[in-house]
Amino acid sequence: MTLTGTCRLPFFASVAIFYSHAALQAQDTVDLLALSLAELVEIEVTGARTGRGGLNQIPIAITTISGLDIEQTHARDVRDLAHLVPGLVISQNIDYAQIYIRGVGSNNVFAGAEPSATIHLDGVYLARPFGLFDRFHDVERIEVLRGPQGGLYGRNSSAGTINIISKQPNLTENVSTVSASAGTYASRSGSGYISRVLQHKSLAGSLSGQRSSRSGFRKNVVSTGNDSDDENTVSVRSKLLWRPKETFSLRLAADFLKDTSVQYGYLTFLEPVSAPAANSILGDFGRFAGDFPGFTRRINWGVSVEATLKFGAGWQATLLSSYRDNDYSLGLDTDGTEQDILRTFFDEKQDQTSHEITLSKRTDTLFLVAGFYYLKENLALESTVQLRSLGIERRPSPNVETEATAFFGAVQYKPAESITIDFNLRQSWDKKSFLKRDGIFSTSSGALISDLGFPEERRTDSIFTPKFGLSYNPPGGPHLYASVTKGFKSGGYNFIATLPGGFSPETVWSYEVGMKAKWFNNRVETHLTGFRYDYQNLQVQAFIVAGSADISNAADADIAGLELEMRAIPFEGLTIQSSFAFLKATYSNYQDAPVAGGGTVDATDNALNSSPKWSYNLSAQYIHSFGSGSLHYTANLASQSRIFFTADNNSVETQGAYSLLNASFAYHPSDDQYKVSLYGRNILGTQYITGSASFPPSIAGHAGPPATFGLQVSINY
Repeated sequence: MTLTGTCRLPFFASVAIFYSHAALQAQDTVDLLALSLAELVEIEVTGARTGRGGLNQIPIAITTISGLDIEQTHARDVRDLAHLVPGLVISQNIDYAQIYIRGVGSNNVFAGAEPSATIHLDGVYLARPFGLFDRFHDVERIEVLRGPQGGLYGRNSSAGTINIISKQPNLTENVSTVSASAGTYASRSGSGYISRVLQHKSLAGSLSGQRSSRSGFRKNVVSTGNDSDDENTVSVRSKLLWRPKETFSLRLAADFLKDTSVQYGYLTFLEPVSAPAANSILGDFGRFAGDFPGFTRRINWGVSVEATLKFGAGWQATLLSSYRDNDYSLGLDTDGTEQDILRTFFDEKQDQTSHEITLSKRTDTLFLVAGFYYLKENLALESTVQLRSLGIERRPSPNVETEATAFFGAVQYKPAESITIDFNLRQSWDKKSFLKRDGIFSTSSGALISDLGFPEERRTDSIFTPKFGLSYNPPGGPHLYASVTKGFKSGGYNFIATLPGGFSPETVWSYEVGMKAKWFNNRVETHLTGFRYDYQNLQVQAFIVAGSADISNAADADIAGLELEMRAIPFEGLTIQSSFAFLKATYSNYQDAPVAGGGTVDATDNALNSSPKWSYNLSAQYIHSFGSGSLHYTANLASQSRIFFTADNNSVETQGAYSLLNASFAYHPSDDQYKVSLYGRNILGTQYITGSASFPPSIAGHAGPPATFGLQVSINY
């Protein structure tokens, strides 16, 4: 069975991308009426860590989504960014995020492994993938950097990174906003943000929070189970900013989230199984059959401190220290049928401490930076996989300690006004210890049947990752750049392996060229990027049988692609934005790829997981202004070609080409004291899956959200 989205548009519909979506407006402080001006507003970013600068001046592929964009598109969390950013695909296994950028990513997200794409919140690396789907609130902007990162800050990333920057306390004026929304599936949400000046221009504090609830997207047809994919979250964030003088600032931040939403892994069956109730709803993504009531629970919190000191002639020193604590538990009917076959229980506790110190100097012709990064992570997982039909259960329960240390530096030199030469380097040491208690037990008596544990294992991965870049940026002309970058992801361990031994690091050499330009008196802006990757030793996970998965290093892969981003103002009041990505990502040598049920196949020349050959999105906003206010019409169309979820590219675990359409209609009074918005997401009701798992004899997928509609009211005071 091949799954194909129920809303499929032909490729020629993408001719509209010549008005493309690129970096979008980056700052929430840009007045809404600026969108109706006949000239595009320059976007400022900080993701490159070379200081705040215009997006068109940064010689890397980066897409920026402002807080205003998030509000207008009603994006809920990072999963919605996949419809705005070229080359970004996001899937999940329960609450565990699986992020792919330009075909580089991994579905191996459990204890003992590292992500290929990283997420940072206000500069702090978020290590655990079950803490990445927090609902957006008080976001200033989001910057998505495509390609290997880590040369100037944070954790190594072989795919790219997503930087979430929240609003900073306002030192000059008091700001307050509240928002409430209601919609289909009994959705209810409310959020608020308050910033208060405690001492004019030197001390301010802010507090934000959100509460959301929703009934489940997936209705259970079995009375002994419960529905899935509901929402029940509450979160708060607080900041204190002290800037006694222009040369020194200190920021303290704290955040907390509690989430008791019920999230299953894979419920949408892709072919018949030996279960009448499950078979009766085959093809209906809104229903499933589960005999056991599932539960999930997340409690995440963290604190951070950032101090910045400017001194001398262009020198700056920055310290960023943080502590985060995450607690996650679940109990699920993982066979997804009315039969009592398989249940899974997790209890994962993790904490992390990180420190980053940077020293930089800037002159008219030279930028220097040197830094140190340190991360210590402790993770303990208690897991149980019950094979109910056999009366036995397996309890793989690892303890994982990770210590990552890195020194990094960069030089940017301008031998001429329009030419910049970049050289970045990073030396990393990733140490990991892995101790696993494991065994087969009797479910009824708890007696040990077979001990599968083994002694503690340790590994250290040390690597040097450089970057070389050259850019040409003449006044009034297009910005041209080229770079060569090495990316790295450390090795790790398979927490459900039955034998000692882990998997090795993966590396990627990235070769990239790009052009950024403005045309027609700054009414059109284009970003064009071409790249090629030499991807080696990539880590691949394959589900084999219930409670077992193989994680191994595929030999290597070749990736090449082209990305076009554009934003334009054809006439006053209308802004059109779009992006297009072409990607060819294949295994160049993978002769022994494991398959579900056992055995191997030659996957050479097959497509990498979650790597669509083409994808595009087209957004348009029209603002009609009149005496008492303005009406805002916004629409977004996102489409992608077929993707596969396994290395063998089988005809079942795949998602055909599909399209999603979102739209909103809003009224803003002239004084901007409130806003009223009607919105719809996936308004055509497209059915699609974002990932799959094979537990022979069943194969199931994780379905994307259905059509949803709502009303939102926001008040500023």
